[in-house]
This record gives sequence, structure tokens and C-alpha cells, in this order.
Amino acid sequence: MDSQLNRSIFSRVKADWWTDYFDEYYLRSQGKFYEDAIVTSKEWDVLSSYPEIQQLLRRGDENSQGQMQNERKVEILDLNCGQGRHSILIANSKSSIQVHGHDQSQFLIDLARARSSHLSNVRFSVGDSCSVPADRNSYNMVMILGNSFGFYPTEMGDHNMLAEVYRVLQPGGVLLLECTDATFIRENYELINEKWRWLGQDENLIACYQRELSHDGRRLATREIIVATDKGIIKDTSIPVRLYDQSEFTEIFRNVGFVVSEDSFRKWPTTLLSGQYGMLKNRVTIKVCKPV
Repeated sequence: MDSQLNRSIFSRVKADWWTDYFDEYYLRSQGKFYEDAIVTSKEWDVLSSYPEIQQLLRRGDENSQGQMQNERKVEILDLNCGQGRHSILIANSKSSIQVHGHDQSQFLIDLARARSSHLSNVRFSVGDSCSVPADRNSYNMVMILGNSFGFYPTEMGDHNMLAEVYRVLQPGGVLLLECTDATFIRENYELINEKWRWLGQDENLIACYQRELSHDGRRLATREIIVATDKGIIKDTSIPVRLYDQSEFTEIFRNVGFVVSEDSFRKWPTTLLSGQYGMLKNRVTIKVCKPV
């Protein structure tokens, strides 16, 4: 029994952990953040503040007004889009921009399709992040948001994912990535370890979190246990993530072929979210470009 209690969280991670993780309990445990439209809107205000992205959004407005009739439509890929919260927000606000959301979870994509059924300028597909159903040079921008990078079991998987992004981006296209601030996690690991909370207004469900940082500080494993007060444990999932700091990101981006500039990295404004948001309160936003 003691050996089971002291097992490394990394040893509990299943190779296909995501097949069971993304379900109704995921939405309930992460809903405070991922299901809040106000939070998503505030996020997008920050994420879209780069000049290159503002220019791209203006192009979409000009296309809709008929000012750029010969211009190809602006197309955006939301990779690892989850339930499509960013895809749907953009499609709702920019009717002339074509948005494509792609994710490995059938459950979340079904939800995204149901929520966007009234929109004609957004579509969703299911599949691996290293195999996007699109031609070379298809998109003006690719987004990897919601702390959804670094979940492949090896760094080569992360490299292959970025190589696929590079393939589908148009020359001069933008990759926008947002993730946990690795430096903050490494320096403040104890602040995020061993937490629990009630799930929303439902006081019959408790989410418990335990985290483990690898000895080299490069990987973080999180164990999430959902407990029902009347039934006991109903879900127990362990999730790994590779933490990249600025120098490591710069290296992997340049190895793939992206251009990293002085303004590529921005710290997330911690005042954006009030309350307890754990790892999601300290993030970094990254903008890199495919060479013209």
C-alpha cells in the first residue's frame, strides 16, 4: 500500500491519457477558466495585441467590406482547439475570416460543432496535432492556445507538431502560442502543488491535484482526482507536460525554421484574472513567423 501511495506521478501517466481525460468532468473541473466567455474575451484582447495579428484582423474587416476583393480570405487554424472557445469567438466577431479548429478529442470537437452550428465560417476536425487535414501554405495564422503545447511524450513529438504548423502556414504567416511560464513553475513549484477545491456550485464533487516536477525541471506531471462525496473516486488521471522556457522555445522554433524576434515573448498580465487560477495565472505569450 505504501509503495502505491509513494509512486511517482510520472509512472501513472498512460500513453493515451487524453482519450479518457476530456469529458464532462474535464469541463466541470476546468470550467472556471475554459468555460467562461468573459475570460476568453479578455484573453483574446491580450493575445491579439501583436501588430502582425492586428494587421491580419484588419485585413479580414477590409475583405468583408469589399475593399480587398482580389485578396485571398484570411484563414486561421486553431490547433488543439478544445471545445472551440477561441475559434467560435473569432468566427462570431469576424464573419469574413475562415477559422478551422483541430483537436484530438472527439468529445470536445462534438461540443464545438454543436456550439458553432449557426456559423458558416468555422469548421472543426478530429485528429493528431502532427497531421492537420490541410494543404501546404493554407493559413495566415496558427494558434496553439490554452496551455496545449508540450504534451507529447518526447521533445521530438513537440518538434514534429511545430513542423506541421510550419508546413500549413503561408510564408510570412504567424504562429501564436500561449503556455504556462516555465520559469515561474520551476521557481514556485510548491505554490501549485497539492491543491483541492469544490467544483463550482456542486458541493458533491471535489477536485484534488497533486503535482511532481522532474529532477531536471523540464517536465511537470499533474494527477487530478475527482471525488464524489456520495460515491468516492470517480476519475483519476495523470497528465504530463514538457515545460519550455524562453531559451528552449527559441531553440526549438529556430530548429523548425521560424523567425524569432525581439518582441516574440511577452509575459501574461497577472492582473487579467482575479482569484485562484493556479498555473493558468502565470503564462507567456509567444509570436513567431514563417519566413517570407
